[in-house]
Amino acid sequence: MRREPFVAVAAVLSLIGCGGHDVTEEVAKSLRDYKGWRRVSTAVATDPLPGHGAGARIIYGNDTAFRPRMMKGRGSMERMVMRDGAVLVKESYAGGDRIGVAVPMITIMVKMPGHPLAQEGWLYFVKRPGRDPVLITGRLCIGCHESANEGRDGRGMRLFRDYLFLSLPK
Repeated sequence: MRREPFVAVAAVLSLIGCGGHDVTEEVAKSLRDYKGWRRVSTAVATDPLPGHGAGARIIYGNDTAFRPRMMKGRGSMERMVMRDGAVLVKESYAGGDRIGVAVPMITIMVKMPGHPLAQEGWLYFVKRPGRDPVLITGRLCIGCHESANEGRDGRGMRLFRDYLFLSLPK
């Protein structure tokens, strides 16, 4: 099992903590062990996404990610708001035949609204094979993720998704 990338991600997360906005050791430890987390879907995602293109994706979430708060908004709008400490880890492959063969590109979303570098409450990281993880501070990630809030749920109701392109099973 390859552990080096995950240890590096945890190290970067602990280094970016500042001014009372530390990423807790519990979150860093969880990142090292994300393969033991629940998958968002049992199916491998292959639909093209803005900013991610085609390919195959497997998405994992920590326990906190599977306990979003559901709130009523204005009119028929519902709000799914992720709790602080929610972490989503996505493995991205060039194609489904590369799963288990290639080292994936990894993207990470950490819900930490109090962090000075958070964008709409989220920290975004990218870990490319053979490279150290990078915190994305520009609009690269949030620019697309803002459009996730324009979706509708399966009942035709408008749903604020807290910048996620997915719905989490309970």
